[in-house]
Amino acid sequence: MRIHPRWLWLFASMAGCAPKMISTPPQASTSMQPTAAANLADLPPAERCRRGDLVVCADLAWAQVESIRPEAQEAGSRELRSLCGRGVAQACARVGDIEWSQDKVAAKAAYERGCSLGSSLACANLGVALDVANPGDERGQELLRKACDSGSPEGCTWLAETMRPEEWTEDMLGTYWALMTRGCVGKYPRACRVIGIREHTGNGIPRDDVSAAGHFRVACEGSDAEGCLQWGLAQEFGNGTMVDQKGAGRAYAIACDAEHQDGCFRLGGAYLRGTGLAKDAVRAGELYRSACKAGHLYSCTTLGRAEEIEPDRTRRLASLSALCSEKAMVACQAIGMTLSWTVAEERKTALALLDEACAAKVLDACLHGFYAATAPTRKKNGKGVVPMALSFLERSCDMSDPDEGCTELAEALISGTYVARDAKRGGELAVRLCDAGSATCRLAGDAFERGLGAPQDATKAVAAYTKACTKSDPRACRELARLTRIGKGTKKDPVEADRLEQRAVELLDDDE
Repeated sequence: MRIHPRWLWLFASMAGCAPKMISTPPQASTSMQPTAAANLADLPPAERCRRGDLVVCADLAWAQVESIRPEAQEAGSRELRSLCGRGVAQACARVGDIEWSQDKVAAKAAYERGCSLGSSLACANLGVALDVANPGDERGQELLRKACDSGSPEGCTWLAETMRPEEWTEDMLGTYWALMTRGCVGKYPRACRVIGIREHTGNGIPRDDVSAAGHFRVACEGSDAEGCLQWGLAQEFGNGTMVDQKGAGRAYAIACDAEHQDGCFRLGGAYLRGTGLAKDAVRAGELYRSACKAGHLYSCTTLGRAEEIEPDRTRRLASLSALCSEKAMVACQAIGMTLSWTVAEERKTALALLDEACAAKVLDACLHGFYAATAPTRKKNGKGVVPMALSFLERSCDMSDPDEGCTELAEALISGTYVARDAKRGGELAVRLCDAGSATCRLAGDAFERGLGAPQDATKAVAAYTKACTKSDPRACRELARLTRIGKGTKKDPVEADRLEQRAVELLDDDE
């Protein structure tokens, strides 16, 4: 049975190996006679290391590095560097991993040494490093291919991850998933997590929560933070496995230890509700505050509303204000969101805070600012120009992940809702975003059909509506059905129109 490195340090401690350093005899050699190797394989990892299996020593040292205890991390790091210097290839691969976040040149040097000593893991990591520095790097791709062909699950996984075809054809997708499957068969956590998400979402295959849960479990056992989050969710809600609140809490704790803020948020919720863990509002508050400070919006908003943590609303908001004053801009956004639907005076404060967070380019802060600014008008089902609405939308559209903000901006400009109507500008934006692959193709269809910012063209309108309907936009399916029924821009086909109408109804039902 292969024991994952995360747990090897525990076995080592139980077997009496000193927790601060894994001692290896100076005279130990990495080469052993077959009989001796067979005998060693039956021994506990710590004893195997003591008797000279330096690869196991490297695994034990890496387990220390992955520990949450700083002294264990330092001890493991020293031991790995020592083992790399003595020619243990796997240790050099791990030294590269340690160096990567701080000194990429040193990391590459360690990977080079490990690869030259025969570690497929080091070769795979070197391939990734070269590809990061120069996407599509020929040597990087060659290293990944050789690592994969030699049986490295890491090599196969990253060979898939670094694929950049001009077009994702069916054959290319098949290659990608075949490589990812080889990675997961080799128990590489990342590969199993990716496959699990595909199975859970039904991305190109029938949805299979049972298989997905199994893959999330393997990923979590390999200390993949996102895998642990997904395994925790599967256990909490019984998706493909038995409901196990305690197991969910353990999985969330591993994810949180790896600084996955969604994991900390879920762990905080478990403590707050007392599901699978002893109810502890103080601990929940600590987790939410830490995640909020790290930029997790839902943790911030929970701090602002959870009476179990702090019954007094003024104190709850003061806690968020303190984080906001420390330049945790997501906390500023959370206060703004909390205050935006209350009395007029608080709404002014909300807009100022959301404007500050938006200016700091906090993701979604600009869009939330737009919603907050237009909230009073929305309540009255009114229209008309709303101060700050256009500014918030324009800045939201300029953000690095702009699709939703740009969609709102294009729609607002075309309709004249909340901003001064500029149908030409809105139509041009919609067409540009549709051409770039955005989900705003329904609006591009409107622009082509009505001649807004583009020449009137029913054929192009049908193409845009089709693209949006394919991406599950029910309104686009309905518009496409209308044009198909009358034969405008496409062949008249009442049967196809009925099918499209039914598709729109199904999509609307799914949203409810």
